[in-house]
Amino acid sequence: MDPASTYKLYVAYSALKQVEEDELQWEQSIVDGRDLDQCFYDMLAVSDNACAEALLNDVVGREQIVADLPEVGALSTSFEIGDVRTTASDLTGMLARWEAGELPVQQQDGDALMGAMAENIHRDGIPAGVSGDVSDKVGFRGPYLHDAAIVHDDAGVWVLTILTEGSSWDEIAEISGEVEAALDR
Repeated sequence: MDPASTYKLYVAYSALKQVEEDELQWEQSIVDGRDLDQCFYDMLAVSDNACAEALLNDVVGREQIVADLPEVGALSTSFEIGDVRTTASDLTGMLARWEAGELPVQQQDGDALMGAMAENIHRDGIPAGVSGDVSDKVGFRGPYLHDAAIVHDDAGVWVLTILTEGSSWDEIAEISGEVEAALDR
């Protein structure tokens, strides 16, 4: 399915890898006078497009992001120009690996991703339907409404991704609540 802005999670991962390999610096200018630190936050917390597009097309590069997809378990995701696609399974798998510490990124860099996702300003999907603390990345474009989240609640941690076409935030919240109830939380 068209990932809408959830593709920014893949971009963020590749950017973090380049930070750790000293190919990118947090203070490096990216776009519109913003450095990587600010762009990273803006891309995930407010779903800024200019930062994500600069990282995808000019700074990190589409080829590097594609090369990193197998590492995060995104085997059905593609970044073909004009036809970017992903699956709920790929996004969920990536977030589950992230949460489990199975991706090769340092804790402080991983905290940057989780911190930005925890401060996501779009809270009408999964966060509205569950009782735990939610770190998520939404995507919305045209008929597509998506939410990929890590939920921390009293019983533990779980990951949920909902990709929809022609749905609503209320329906995503309702599905999230049903999943939480099915998990007996």
